Parts: sequence; C-alpha cells; structure tokens
Amino acid sequence: QNCDWISTLPDDILIEILSLMTISEAAMTGFLSTRWRHVWKKVDHLILDSYTFGMQELEKSRYHENPLLWNDVATKFVHKVNGLLHSRYGNKIKELIIRFPLTSAHASNLDHWIESAIVASTEKLFFDLDNKCCKEGCTICVKGMNAASEPYDFLLGLFFNGRAHSLDELTLFNCSIGTMPANMSGFSYLKSLLLARVSIVDETVSSIMSNCCALEIMVLQYCHLLVHLTASHARLQILVVQFCKSLVSICIRADNLESFAYMGYKIDIECERAQFLEMLHVYFVNKDDCPLDFISAFPQLPKLEFLVIQFPTCLQVYRVLQHASRFAGLTTVMLVLMKPWKEGISSVAYVLKSAPLIEYFGLHVSFTIFISTCCYATLIYLLSYISTTLAGLLQASSTYSVEHHMARGFNTCKALHYYNWWV
Repeated sequence: QNCDWISTLPDDILIEILSLMTISEAAMTGFLSTRWRHVWKKVDHLILDSYTFGMQELEKSRYHENPLLWNDVATKFVHKVNGLLHSRYGNKIKELIIRFPLTSAHASNLDHWIESAIVASTEKLFFDLDNKCCKEGCTICVKGMNAASEPYDFLLGLFFNGRAHSLDELTLFNCSIGTMPANMSGFSYLKSLLLARVSIVDETVSSIMSNCCALEIMVLQYCHLLVHLTASHARLQILVVQFCKSLVSICIRADNLESFAYMGYKIDIECERAQFLEMLHVYFVNKDDCPLDFISAFPQLPKLEFLVIQFPTCLQVYRVLQHASRFAGLTTVMLVLMKPWKEGISSVAYVLKSAPLIEYFGLHVSFTIFISTCCYATLIYLLSYISTTLAGLLQASSTYSVEHHMARGFNTCKALHYYNWWV
C-alpha cells in the first residue's frame, strides 16, 4: 500500500511528466529521493522567463524610469539561468527559449548561454530580449537609452567550423548582428531563421543566407537597417518581410519559393522566377498604394492558389481588371478591408469572377465597433451581389474559422466566410 509506483516508472515517462511543468518546478522534484535527483536534468525543452522563476515582469516599466529595479531583477534572472544551465551541464537541450529584456550589459552571460546551447546540441534556439513596455518607435524609451540598455550584439563568431551542426531553428528578438566572420560555417543545417527588431544590414543577411545551405524559412520583422534586401537561396520556400521601414527594394532569387508575405510601404520587387509560388500575402500601409500592383512585379505564377491582400483603402474595379489574368488558378482568396467598401464592393465580385477555380473566399473586416453598422451593410451588399453574379459557385455562411500563421491548412469547403476584427 505504501509503494511509490510513480518512481518505478521508466525515465522516459517521468521526463514526459516533468516536461509539463516549468523547469524550476521540475528541478524541485530532485529533492524527493535519490531516484528523482537527476531525472529533471534530462528534460530537453527549456523555457526560461519571468514566469518560470516566479519573478517580476520587467516589461511593465521602462528602463529609464527605474534603472535600479531593472538591473536588480535582471541580475537575479541571469543568476538563476546560470545556475540552472550549470546544474544540468552535459545533458542535451533540444529547445532553449529565453524570454527576458536583457541588453548589452549582459553580453558575457548571453554569450555563455549560446555556448551552452552549442555544447548541448540544441536544435531550436529562441532569444526574445525584447522590452515590450511600449510600442514600436516609442520616443520616450529612445531618449532614455544609454550604453547599459543598448541591444545585445549576437556574435556569429561563436558558430565557427560547424560547431552548431544540430541547430535547425533560430529566432532572435531585439538584438543586433554585426558582420559575418570569414570562417562562418555553423549554420550549415539551419532550416528556419526569424529576426525581429534586429539591427542587421543587407550584406550580413546575404552572407547568412549564403552560409545556410539548408535554409527553408526566412522571416524579417522590424529590421529597420535593411534597404536593398537580396533573398538568394536555392532551397528557400517561405519568405516573410514585415514593416522594415527603410526597405526600398527586394530582389528574390529563390526558384523553389512557395510562400511570400510582405507588409509595409510600397517597394520595388524583382523576382526572376516564381514557378512554384503558391501563396502570396500583401499589405501596403499607404492608402494610395494598391497591393494588386505588387503582383505585376512577379513573372508568370502558374502555381499561385492562395492570395491574401489587405487594403488600406477601397479597391477600384479597373485595378482588378489590370491583373485579372493572374487570378485564373486561385482556389483561395482572402481580402482584409480596413475601411467600409459599400461604394466599391463590386470590385470584389470581379476578383471572384476572374478566379473560376475558387473554393474558399474569406472577407476580413477590421473596423472599430462604433462603425459596425457600416461593416454590416457592406457585408450584406457583398452577399447580395455575389449571389446574383456568381450564383451556385459559393454558399453564403457565417461560419468562423482560424487559419495558420502562414495561411496554410485550410479545408476546401466552397463557402463564403467573413470575419470581424475589432482593433
């Protein structure tokens, strides 16, 4: 009756149980008995953040308002991470996630954690050093910056001579990346790279891509030093560029590209070949720019099936007619309307008429709640127009669904879905 049945379970099952806890909670099981003393060290998915250690959320206050608080809490966090990584030294780490607003003042510790990840044959490395206390470009925080709060410089030199041969996914938030070292070969097996709010220049991005032989996914968000981006890679399948405000042009040389998403100001696009491009997502922030013009920058798109376009203003019919030939193979179309479209809603019907193979049409309306009457009127008008123009092709439905972040995984249902997004 007093038998400890749980402790008799195999290590694999115990590790699976412990992986459901935070790593600090799992570490406390080491005090139960000698049987449990080292089991928690074999948990190979580590999430290290304020919640894990039961600490105060630093992002709720700005650095310059209370630097002593920031330094004190950050120091405690660094000590806890150092102790944790030291206690489980020699054990494999499949995934290491660190979420905490650290800066260049903690560079030596961050370098050490990267070294530990390399030694532990980490497959997924996620560093979120972002201070989420305010919105992008907050002038208050910029004025309060000093040397101690500058972004951490992620050292590519740590990945020399193929040291990170196990790393296949790298995500970085709020840091900087300098020049590429000559003997850089540590990213040979990297498949996915996401850089958000990272200070990085065009040449470094090109160098990284040329050294990542297996790269399939590249995501760049709020990288404001990029001006003329060149995405050249034989195996690249997914490219996402979002809100890089200094960007002027993108040159795409990726013959196997399947999905491309762009959000930001209107820029120049050069693409030599796009024979495998299946999904295209475009959003321009200026109201006078038409996202459909973006399509004309691409050569023939024989595989294009999935089109997501966000309009800051009403789409005119003549714009649709200019690009109608590009819609022939579309099976899925999603339009995001930022303003009521009652006056020009007929252009949507022309989009559908130009896409005879369409199986799914999504209409997203993103209006504030006090003009929801206009939103409702727009939808009713669209439904009545489509029902007379494309009778029998689509069935009206108020069903709501959720799509994957890369807009994949939809079930083809031949239904018209609409969404309300309150922002």
